[in-house]
Amino acid sequence: MAVSSVLYGPCLYNLGNDQVLIWWETNTSEGAHAVDWWVSAMIPVLAPAQSLRLPDLDSGLERYVHSVKLSGLQPNVQHYFRIYGLNFLSSPYLFRTLRNDGQSVRLGVWGSNESYPAVTVPGLGATLSFLDAQGVVGYLGTGSYVGDGRVHGDWVSHWLGSVGSRLLTKGFSGCRGDTDGYSGMSRGMLPFHSPSAATFAVSIGSARIVALTSVNGARNGLRTNGSQRQWFLNEVSGDIWKAAAYRIILVHHPVRTVYWTGLCDYGTGGTDTDLLSNLLPLLKVSGADLVLHGHSRSYQRGAYPTTVPGGSHVVHHIVSAGGGAPAHTSRCWDWSPPQEPGILYDFAGYSAMVLDISSARLQVEAFDLRTQAVVDRVSLAPHTL
Repeated sequence: MAVSSVLYGPCLYNLGNDQVLIWWETNTSEGAHAVDWWVSAMIPVLAPAQSLRLPDLDSGLERYVHSVKLSGLQPNVQHYFRIYGLNFLSSPYLFRTLRNDGQSVRLGVWGSNESYPAVTVPGLGATLSFLDAQGVVGYLGTGSYVGDGRVHGDWVSHWLGSVGSRLLTKGFSGCRGDTDGYSGMSRGMLPFHSPSAATFAVSIGSARIVALTSVNGARNGLRTNGSQRQWFLNEVSGDIWKAAAYRIILVHHPVRTVYWTGLCDYGTGGTDTDLLSNLLPLLKVSGADLVLHGHSRSYQRGAYPTTVPGGSHVVHHIVSAGGGAPAHTSRCWDWSPPQEPGILYDFAGYSAMVLDISSARLQVEAFDLRTQAVVDRVSLAPHTL
């Protein structure tokens, strides 16, 4: 019987005011894998893990990802936990749920690292170091993190080396991009191995954040009577979404983009007509304040009116994807108002973004990572639906 050995992790995913998902990777599925967790002097609570088998195409060996979701936690409280498997029990780790008292919570936003090693200049490592220096307590992702995901080495060299160590203390919540689902390995590692992981909702500070998936194979779910569409409409009609001071949606593909590769072949003339028909109406009726996209690798900010009954605010549309992939700098199209999403500002270069969420305002700052200068800033006022 093999002895369970932890290869990577534990890491924190969807760390919010009242929840977290803890995951780790081992070399065997034998025996029980679980988390036991506690707060201060309370008796530890045992939570069994869900396990996913991931063939390692590098070596022919098998690896397993285990995950435990904890919910119903109290905000801004330090929690302790240990992971264990067959003949293995870790030392205690700790995390703190995010505060929900109206004070500032800062999040870094990045995406599109796919297939580019951490040495790409400025590179994912440099991006995350810059975001950390801005005082972020967690990260939001706009998709395409892992690369083609066909071999375990891709995960290790392109993602884990830059991100993994940070995720022991800071949570990561990201929507799924095209390159994140090519194999069981990449789906599991993020983790994206189930519909409930690819679409999710989490409360962070004064904001409610919802992730959708727009990748091929999942788009039917956005159409009339689609399962993803129904899940989303249920979420945005709920009390938690409506009562939040700010509502944020993560979805990888933008409906339209200004910048692309030199081929200028995004969708049909710069428009993803499928998403124009099936996603944009959902975003408009949701009551969202901010929609974050990736895929196109230069910063773009636009706006379009909400269609939520009784609503008068605009939905702010932002493309931000400062991972390890080179920026898209070919200006192929112009989408000025009234064409939706009506791009009001764009920046052709390598960038990253910081959200500062408080009860007073949601501030968005975009940075040129070459110069570290602020290239765009916008503040949104709080409101409920």
